[in-house]
Amino acid sequence: TSFEGLGAAIISLVKGKPVANLVTKAIWHFLHTICVPVNSLHAQVHVSTGCVPCTRPGLPWQHEKEG
Repeated sequence: TSFEGLGAAIISLVKGKPVANLVTKAIWHFLHTICVPVNSLHAQVHVSTGCVPCTRPGLPWQHEKEG
């Protein structure tokens, strides 16, 4: 993907997703290993967090982003 940068220069942008193929357990292990601060709601069964009215715990049969 390219976009127009400062001074009308065209800049190529490469995006990577280093955790795209990791399972959730591996991601959490990595975050705890390198001491990344995380939202305390994740410890309270909120797999996905967003705005206040939309953040709620997902039900067991729902996809993790439905909560």
